[in-house]
Amino acid sequence: GHDLALLDADADRRVIRHLATHPTHTDLFTGRPRRVALLSDASAVLDFEPLAAEAALPAVESQAVHLHRATGLDVIPMPIAARDAADLGRAIGMLAPGFAATVLVHTHVSHIDAVRAAQRPSATPLLDTVNDGLAVAATAAVLTHLRGRGLRPQSARVAVVDPARGGDLAGLLLAAGIRDLTLYDPLAYGIQPLHRLAAHLDLLVDLIGLASPPEQVPVLRTRPETPPPLASATSGPRPLHALPGLLRAAVRTHRPINAQARLAAVQALVDLTPPGGLLPPVDHPRLTPAVADAAARALAAD
Repeated sequence: GHDLALLDADADRRVIRHLATHPTHTDLFTGRPRRVALLSDASAVLDFEPLAAEAALPAVESQAVHLHRATGLDVIPMPIAARDAADLGRAIGMLAPGFAATVLVHTHVSHIDAVRAAQRPSATPLLDTVNDGLAVAATAAVLTHLRGRGLRPQSARVAVVDPARGGDLAGLLLAAGIRDLTLYDPLAYGIQPLHRLAAHLDLLVDLIGLASPPEQVPVLRTRPETPPPLASATSGPRPLHALPGLLRAAVRTHRPINAQARLAAVQALVDLTPPGGLLPPVDHPRLTPAVADAAARALAAD
């Protein structure tokens, strides 16, 4: 009977007629509030060169499974055959009416930045695995490392290697209290100056995968293209530490994730990290709810 009711054209007509004059009621009569579009233009898939869209499907499907398990939302994996970032942005805009939020995965950070810059403020919430996943988890890992060594963020000396890969990681580190922050480009300056600088650092955040990092400073390896295996998730930041909770907050509040929500998510991760740990396990039962609640409160207060 339920299946037949779904095919009832007269019922569809009545609902559509109502929505035509009350467009804000769409979420009351459809499955959109539970549906998330998981998109990739296959420009940054697990350290591969840019791929054909269909080749990215296994990786996008894996991300969809993880996000569904963590959030309970219906996550639809969709590789997009986009020629450039503008093409990807147009695809996101065309798909938006059917989804509560859009998440970009396995997409180059330069494409993410371009799409975000062109997005209208009133658009469907757009999240991504770099800014809303990796950068938040890496910032939390930096804070817990410093806490474990008895260092206050305001007095710590931190360097980020190849910061362009980290999205807004540098901005989050500054917002979290890091005052002495060095952004180091190894392609422009080479590796030797970094080794000389290391003796004066408390932590090195490596986004590029240095073949021979300095030995005299702790190194946090955080590669956007190659997250650590699930078994070692507590020893390296993963997008899944923060992204599911931020996604829930965006869907719940109907608001885009901003810097205040990301910073609240950072603090939630720090609070859940056990003594001596770097991050909470990705399967921690309170991880997603805690991040979602903290981010939602920040969005409501903004």
